[in-house]
Amino acid sequence: MEWRFGKRSVVAAAVGMLFAASCADTGCRVEGHIGSLDKEVPVYVLAKVGEYDRDTVASAMVTNGDFTLQLPDSLVGRVYELVVDGNRSGVQFVSERGTVRIEGDLDNFYFARVSGGKENARINLMHDFNRDLNKRRHQAFAAKSDRSVMAALSAEYDRFLDSMTYADPTSVHALYTVLGPVTMYKIGKLDSLLAFFAPLAGHPYYNELKARADIVRSVSPGAIAPDFTARTPDGKTIRLSDLRGKYVLLDFWASWCVPCRAETVHTRKLYEAFHKSGLEVLSFSLDSKAEDWKRAIEEDEMVWLNASDLVGGKRSPVAQAYGIDGIPAIWLLDPDGRIIAEGLRGEKLYERCSELFGK
Repeated sequence: MEWRFGKRSVVAAAVGMLFAASCADTGCRVEGHIGSLDKEVPVYVLAKVGEYDRDTVASAMVTNGDFTLQLPDSLVGRVYELVVDGNRSGVQFVSERGTVRIEGDLDNFYFARVSGGKENARINLMHDFNRDLNKRRHQAFAAKSDRSVMAALSAEYDRFLDSMTYADPTSVHALYTVLGPVTMYKIGKLDSLLAFFAPLAGHPYYNELKARADIVRSVSPGAIAPDFTARTPDGKTIRLSDLRGKYVLLDFWASWCVPCRAETVHTRKLYEAFHKSGLEVLSFSLDSKAEDWKRAIEEDEMVWLNASDLVGGKRSPVAQAYGIDGIPAIWLLDPDGRIIAEGLRGEKLYERCSELFGK
């Protein structure tokens, strides 16, 4: 499960500082032509903020399909999306110093051609590949090809994406692209990306990658689990560190999460099998309403320790400390509070506990 929070806001000032040193404040001139657009409408340059928010950093009016706008030097070296007012699909571009030109038809604006520097040439290359791959996927689907054909196409896409990612360690667009699925990466992958993109150290995208790596590192096997304080269903206070001296199964869940509720069956089996041997279970809820949380505890017979801050979803400081992007999320801690396993579920988790307790 994932959560989606977001809003669109307008910022009047330049966002951040320029990554690379610059000479004159030449900035980036963005111009272009949008076919099939026969009325005056605004276009917006949007910057991604956080996971789902977007800020408008510039705008211009389109007249007879033509538009021109100027991005200041402080906005050079970033990835943006140009969106026509009232149109859901926009085109991605990199604000390279000088002139960037965007040309495309409104009905298929996502695949508009972008010219102006090596970063935007890279975007065109990716669009060409995706257009061709999508065509072949549709053909395979229409021909009712077996799964091996679709799997081969997916593997081809993965190889292409890897080749683009590791083609240039100075590519801002490549670094931006790897941030898309960053919540899926383990610490080894994150560290390898940080090493590869070291020439971009200090860039906001690099800092974002490093911040994610720091969180994941702090909740990876071998690390001491981040401590936290929360409330139990009866209003008492509990700290994770209160459970030192026992093995702890730390389980993040929510009453509205169907997979979490299904996992409760396995958690109960673990608790019944290993609690007397020294296993404690602490289920931390990402609910925001106490009544929903308590009702689910009763319905699912969660007789072990339960806690929550009732902040809800990713807004919970505890969820943020553990870098949680989806639930259920499970960690197994040793008596010293050190993480010995994470991400195990069902029978695999039972097997790990059997090893620990010799059963």
